[in-house]
Amino acid sequence: MPHNFGARLVTRVLGSNDWPKIPGLWNASISPPRICRSSWLSPRKNNCDLTVVGPDNPLALGIVDLFQRNGLRIWGPNQGAAQFEASKVFSQRFMEKYGIPTARAGTFSDPANAKRFAVSLAGKCAVKADGLALGKGVLICANEGEANRAIDEIW
Repeated sequence: MPHNFGARLVTRVLGSNDWPKIPGLWNASISPPRICRSSWLSPRKNNCDLTVVGPDNPLALGIVDLFQRNGLRIWGPNQGAAQFEASKVFSQRFMEKYGIPTARAGTFSDPANAKRFAVSLAGKCAVKADGLALGKGVLICANEGEANRAIDEIW
């Protein structure tokens, strides 16, 4: 059947309105604070067969776990798996622990130590804050001056 993708109704959490207009699809934009309230289960209310989660924030907040606990079908990683995107520190430690090749990295609680580490790399580094930055969390630096400015900006 044309346009029958196995779901009468699909929600896309925190989605944009740029999804193609396909019969049977419904786009819901839900703000993160509302996601994890067990009282908000729009798919059940709207007779939805499947929810597709787009951005990282609701995944990191545990929307997949919440929906699964309530018997709702949802597509996306659970909260534990979402940590890989939600926390750069978690991801880096995981890669180091299991010998997965990755760039040299450090985790710092003060800017002075971060700047010393950047100097050891001649300033050629990526400066990242831990946690979700919604696509804007990395500053690529080519020298020590850029690295120092990036660290100051994040701090």
